[in-house]
Amino acid sequence: MPLRNLQRRNYSIGFTDRDFRNNTGLKLNSSDILALLLETSRVEFKVSFPVRLRSTGSKMNVHRMNFYSRFFELAEEGVKVRKDGIVQERRYRVFLNTLLGELFVNNLLAKFNDRIGLDFYALPESAQLFYRRKLLHNNISPIEFKLETIAEAAGLTNINRTNLIRTIEKNILEPLKDREYIASFERSKGLDGTRYIVKRAASDSSK
Repeated sequence: MPLRNLQRRNYSIGFTDRDFRNNTGLKLNSSDILALLLETSRVEFKVSFPVRLRSTGSKMNVHRMNFYSRFFELAEEGVKVRKDGIVQERRYRVFLNTLLGELFVNNLLAKFNDRIGLDFYALPESAQLFYRRKLLHNNISPIEFKLETIAEAAGLTNINRTNLIRTIEKNILEPLKDREYIASFERSKGLDGTRYIVKRAASDSSK
């Protein structure tokens, strides 16, 4: 398998023993602070999430993926060391380059203002895909979509046009309307095929 060059930015936080005491209110010596940070960094969490994979033909199967991650990685250096080797003061750097660390950074950068509510994950998967790819970052209303555009965004490959229309309306547009992610939708037919006019809900920008 070839290696991929992924463009990513690593985030880290640097602090000293004094910074740690000032921000936590804990009166710990340098060795105790190091021990506490090490113990925290070594705690492992299991993150479980669904993954959709194509099997044979156009059929999609959902598999459960388990990802094991720690919150951060730790580096430390002694900045004040006695002659007998006892470290009296340390400087630390916490690297948030793990899955959990990157999720934490994402929340900080988003200022905890996630535009997708928890009820979003109760929607059918095709509705979630279409909303994320075509509506989440689009505040224009109304929006006109070709039938094929919605199908492609939602990962639908049904070549039967009648079934495709039924699936789009029942599994995508109607659930989005029921949960007020869109205000309404209307199907129309023109010379270039079937289209849908989707109107955004007034409260959608705050979801």
